Amino acid sequence: MSNINSPERPLKLSVLMITYNHENFIEQAVRSVMMQETDFEYELVIGEDCSTDRTREIALRLKEEFPNKIRLLLHDNNIGMIPNMIATYNACTGEYIALCEGDDYWTVPEKLQSQVDYLEVHPDCRVCFHAAQVSYEGEPNKIVIIKPSHEYMVTFENWLEQRGKRFNYIATATIVFRAVRLPLPDWYRQLQFAGDWPLILWLSHHGGTLAFLERSIPMSIYRRHNGGVSHHLTTKIFIRYYNDHTLVLDYINKNLHRHVYRRLYHICILIIRRCLDNNDRTLAYNYLKMALRYVDHTNSGEITLYLKLLFEANFPTLYSWTSHLKHFIFSNVSAGVKGLKQNRGKH
Repeated sequence: MSNINSPERPLKLSVLMITYNHENFIEQAVRSVMMQETDFEYELVIGEDCSTDRTREIALRLKEEFPNKIRLLLHDNNIGMIPNMIATYNACTGEYIALCEGDDYWTVPEKLQSQVDYLEVHPDCRVCFHAAQVSYEGEPNKIVIIKPSHEYMVTFENWLEQRGKRFNYIATATIVFRAVRLPLPDWYRQLQFAGDWPLILWLSHHGGTLAFLERSIPMSIYRRHNGGVSHHLTTKIFIRYYNDHTLVLDYINKNLHRHVYRRLYHICILIIRRCLDNNDRTLAYNYLKMALRYVDHTNSGEITLYLKLLFEANFPTLYSWTSHLKHFIFSNVSAGVKGLKQNRGKH
């Protein structure tokens, strides 16, 4: 790994950027950081994980253009997303840390200033975030905004509950947090897939609230593209994601486990569906057993879905036959209703 020099004096903020195979996006990401207008000094620390495309070449060129702003952490071998995240986090020196991955970018020059201003006057706040717009590759007219339902101080429990419902309103590139000068915990180093929300979890346990900063427009863009990690959600990745969630259970209070259980149930269901599609019934049975631990026995929808998948796994031929029969009956009933409406229209 190439040497990364620390700044000569303490800085107010460090921007943490991890990147791998982002040659089509990294320049826009970096320039969105460089355009920030602040009354304090900040740095951009880029962890480049030995990309196989031109990402490193572009990062080096931008480093030459902004030598006093950018520090590069260049790994000699691909070490993976979580180790890269940890190494880059450890290299940050700022009082505050902002997150922006190499395929996302910021859209307004006052983003950092507005978030630091908020944190400065709210010492009880640990994490500050704002709305983000999702950009879908190949669908330029599709607009999705990630944000809470209204402006408020977000409690750790509220955020965790929403994650349990499969909705995370804190996009990575919206986060600025008050740095904790402690090494990341051992359980974090065991993560395999997700690094951002467990980081929020860890930060929240060091005290303080999570604050949503309302602005007239989203201040960052979250890309959904073919090269993104979230685009290629294989069964193997879902299993890693499941394992990541089990790691945090020992870290949070038991009265909050129910929120993580809901997330674990939904992940199990996704894995089971993938397994059944691939005719991998052995693995499907394993995760049916696990899903039974987390199903909400007061939620009829969850119970019905579980029983449906259990039936499909144990009686695939009968399930297929009943599915075809159900489709046949529904199609004929729909056609009959449509015919009746047409006849009424003629009279």
